[in-house]
Order: sequence, then structure tokens, then C-alpha cells
Amino acid sequence: MFSESISIPTGVAAFFEFEKYVIAQCTINETLWGVPAPKLLSIAATKTVFENFYAITFNKQTRNVATTAARNQMWDKLEFGIRDLFNTCLLNNPAITADDKAALGIKITDSSQKSSGKVPVTTPVTSFTSEEISVLHVIIADSNNTDSHAKPHGVGYMEIAAKLDIATAPPASVADCTLRYHVSRNHEPIEFEDTDRGKTFFAYSRWVKTNGDSSPWSGMVSAIIP
Repeated sequence: MFSESISIPTGVAAFFEFEKYVIAQCTINETLWGVPAPKLLSIAATKTVFENFYAITFNKQTRNVATTAARNQMWDKLEFGIRDLFNTCLLNNPAITADDKAALGIKITDSSQKSSGKVPVTTPVTSFTSEEISVLHVIIADSNNTDSHAKPHGVGYMEIAAKLDIATAPPASVADCTLRYHVSRNHEPIEFEDTDRGKTFFAYSRWVKTNGDSSPWSGMVSAIIP
């Protein structure tokens, strides 16, 4: 038996690219895929406002706390609409080809196949690169194959538990990390406020499979926010 699921990117830049593609494809294939026009119109209105605030906050010269908060509010609203779009129109839709489902980020799982050991036995090997101001890019690898930047088979995303603090105050364990990020692809960006520049980002990571099982946490890594 096959089941379908979607993992929506949690980074704002990754979500921006994701929502643009999904809404564009739904608009192009509205009739073929059976997407209701009123649903698309509602999402399109939210999309416009979100993208306006995204453009303002993307520019370091115009970003401020108020516009970032407004962007995040519209981000939550747009994500809710897109998740509803997947749940009601896109997941398990026989009119959508396998290639289109893959491009939309739909994961197809054969639940009849039982793997030996449901929980991943490997852990992520995580590092960060700084290429822009106030942004860290997540570089992922696996403890079983550090040369590859692909997620292991059956893994939906990598979860990061993090603490943002001064360099002299690292967390004692994952329990001290109150920040959570879901990373679905290599080089995904994590954006910070300008006031966080110079702080240390402490992070643990683990794999989370599409069935919800997770690997052990990795060791702690850290990076300075540029």
C-alpha cells in the first residue's frame, strides 16, 4: 500500500522558492489536477502580501523587526493554505504524474515493505557555511557516507535542536536547546536577525524518517553568525 506525504521547507528562502513553484504549477494545471479556482485565488492573495514582505526583509537595508514579524505572520498563513492545498487536492491525486509529484516534493512511501530496523542507525554530520550576512547555510552528510550530501533512504528531513548564545555558554545537552529547525535539503539557509550577528549558533541534529522515527542525536557543532 502506497501513501503520500509532503514536507514543507522551514527556511524562509527555501519556502519562498517552494511556494512560488507549487502555486505556479497548480495554476497551470488547475483543470487537469482539479484544483478549485476559489482556493487558488485565496492563496494568491496571501502569496502577494507574503512576497512583498519577503522582498523587504531580504534587503538588509530595508529589513526591520516590524516587517520581519509581518512577513512571518503572512508566512504562517500562506503555509496553512499550501498545506491545505496538498491535503485536499494534490496528495493521492491520480491525475498528477510521478515526475510532477517528485517536483512538488511529494514523497511516496510503500508501507507494505518492512525494513529491518525502523529507526535510522546513522546520524547526521552537520556543518555550516557563512556566505551572506545574518545567514548560515546547513551542509548535511551522513555518518555512514560523509562524501554524500543526500539524506539517507527513507529520511524526510533533518531536525536541528539549537541554542543561540554567546560563545562562552554552550548548551550542556539537547535539553538546553529551545530552537528547532527542519532541514529538507543540503545547503538550506537559516536566517537570523541583524542583532544576532556575532553570536554563536550551537546545534545538535538527527534524521527523521517519513514514518516519524528518528535517529540518535549527533554531537554538538557550532558556528558564528556572520
